[in-house]
Amino acid sequence: DNDVLAFENIYNASGTWVPRAQKTVTGREDVPSIFTFKLYDKEGKEIDEATNNGSTITFDAITYGLEDAGKEFEYIVREEQTAIPGYTLSTEEYRYTVKVTDDGEGNLETTQTVEKKNATGYEDYVGTPLFTNTYKAEGQVTISGKKVLQGKDLANGQFTFELHNQETILGNKDPLATAKNGTDGTFTFEEPLKFDQDDVGTAFTYYVKEVD
Repeated sequence: DNDVLAFENIYNASGTWVPRAQKTVTGREDVPSIFTFKLYDKEGKEIDEATNNGSTITFDAITYGLEDAGKEFEYIVREEQTAIPGYTLSTEEYRYTVKVTDDGEGNLETTQTVEKKNATGYEDYVGTPLFTNTYKAEGQVTISGKKVLQGKDLANGQFTFELHNQETILGNKDPLATAKNGTDGTFTFEEPLKFDQDDVGTAFTYYVKEVD
């Protein structure tokens, strides 16, 4: 018998693609790692979730096999719309199209194109997708006090008090606000003093002056 020996080789190839995006926050210098992002496939099924690491957003790698060579895959990335105090969430949405090709040497190469959602559909986007949030911090304080009158009952509205800052009191200008005492002696300047993130680290001095 003249048996013929057959040698069979099996070819295989694989590759990965890592979905990435960037995060920026208007209104503060740093980017806190508190935002959540979802990755969806073409059918809208959630396939991964990631939290930003500062300005970087990185999802787990997606692995492709030889059967994926020559195919294209679509993915959507959105920011989770769970309210975070002080922040306006990003409503931006990006679509990634990943083309998988076989280099013939056991490696699957991936090429991505990105589109950004607009009012009518998607438009081409160049660069790393960017999600932008706005940060705004606000606070207020209400100034109040109490008048004590010894030896006599205190009448409602008997005394008037002025609220000043350094500019108005040194410049002999009109007060920021006025208030009158109640029968228990307490008084409150109704309009609160308001502050925002630009005031962080700044000390403000206010003066209360009795004028009656």
